[in-house]
Amino acid sequence: MINPNVTRIRDYAIKLNNSLNVSTRSNKMLEPEYIGLLKEIAKHPTNGFLVKHQYMGNNRFSNNGHKRSCNIENLKSSKNIMNLRNEILDRINTLYPKTKNLRKYIIRNDRLSVEYVKPKKGYNVMNKLAIMFQKIHDWIFKPYWG
Repeated sequence: MINPNVTRIRDYAIKLNNSLNVSTRSNKMLEPEYIGLLKEIAKHPTNGFLVKHQYMGNNRFSNNGHKRSCNIENLKSSKNIMNLRNEILDRINTLYPKTKNLRKYIIRNDRLSVEYVKPKKGYNVMNKLAIMFQKIHDWIFKPYWG
């Protein structure tokens, strides 16, 4: 059974992903949906970014890729959304000061899934180097998590 928090975030992500693929919607109509998703991610950052990556991060659910990417870029430039993203980043830094890069690596490399259990994987030298270089990259550029 899926956690109710993950289910709520998944519903927001699916709804927003479907709206982003439609080219007739304006950004003013999409902004409340994206803000709702970011508010849920702020409550549960790891679950939120896992769901966001799985349902929105890759383009396998995209029907209109160019319009979708333009809509996302326009949404990210909004002041309200930029403020929420900064709040999420601050929350991640306070909640997970030592494990944030490892969590980021696990989510981005599809080592977890929302729906099913994946077999356990170890970390070889290349994985550990990738995590270390991500720490160095984040220290230099201070990027957003998701």
